Parts: sequence; C-alpha cells; structure tokens
Amino acid sequence: MRSFAKLARVKRFRLPLLAEIVKFFRPEGGFTLTTNSEAPAGAGIGGSSAMAVSICAALDRFTGAGRSKVDWIHISRDAEAIVIHIPTACRITIRRRSAARRPLN
Repeated sequence: MRSFAKLARVKRFRLPLLAEIVKFFRPEGGFTLTTNSEAPAGAGIGGSSAMAVSICAALDRFTGAGRSKVDWIHISRDAEAIVIHIPTACRITIRRRSAARRPLN
C-alpha cells in the first residue's frame, strides 16, 4: 500500500484524470492501463468523459469494487471537475443546500 500512499500525496500528475480515478478505487496492487482514442484532445466531443467512464469500468473490475454504471458516471464527473478546477452543478447545488441549512450566527 506504500505506493498508493505515495500517489495520494503527489500534487501534479502526468495523467491527472487517471490519477484522480485511481485515487477513488484505491487498487492494492500495481497495474498497467493502456488506452487508445482517436478523438482529438480538446475537441469538445466528450472523449475524455468516455475515456474516464471506461477507466472506471476497468478499475472497478480490477479492484472488485462492485460500483454501478451510474457510480462510474459520477466518479468520472467528479474526477474531471477536480482536474479542470471547475465545480459540477451537483456540487454547487449540494453546497447551496448545506449553506441554507446552517444556522446564522
């Protein structure tokens, strides 16, 4: 587990989307992940989202996490939001609801 602990402490990654998804699944052993995509980076056609969901599926199977396809979508969404530093609408809604429930001092 020492190598995962090391991964969790790193601040910058060569493949940040993959790193954020791996942090969620916390695999116990090492692995090699090979991907291929013909979608051009930054084209706005959802290639990174599709890749993220595929990576979730692979890591779910590898770790035996037993997450659902809907979970993979949420994990992918949250990982992308972390990588691009943009909160998702779901997170904004949750923050607003939480703030509305807090008592005013």
